[in-house]
Amino acid sequence: MVGGQLTSAAPLEDRMFRSAWVLNNDVIQVDVEKAKPIAYKKIEEWRTAQKELPFTVDGIGEFSADAESKTNVDGASQAALMASVTSQPFSIDWSLHDDTIVTLDGTQMMAVGQSLLAHINAAHVAARVKFAEVEAATTMAEIEAVLDGLE
Repeated sequence: MVGGQLTSAAPLEDRMFRSAWVLNNDVIQVDVEKAKPIAYKKIEEWRTAQKELPFTVDGIGEFSADAESKTNVDGASQAALMASVTSQPFSIDWSLHDDTIVTLDGTQMMAVGQSLLAHINAAHVAARVKFAEVEAATTMAEIEAVLDGLE
């Protein structure tokens, strides 16, 4: 206590880790182990946001990746695959992220589905790296560095 006031070794202006604060000899500190689940939650939120960003299919354009768009891509790419398996033609007019309309054949639509999968997987791979970095952290500075790296 300094002048009847608690002192802080924790970044009090950032309340994100408030539930991890501990009082140690009248100094508020952040318990690193209690802060990790909070950091994991922030990484999960970041991963979700990354998966919702538009993705690009080379030679075609940029596609939306919100929940409804993902469902539409899944359905259309499955329809394209079924058409391919049964030797039927496939064609669909698709609105790109910028609302440009393109006509896709079956091969292109399946490529969109594969690109969506790669886009989602990349977000999971990046998040797993960040989870591991937080797990290995022994200081708040290390945890904060991981979280500062979230784009």
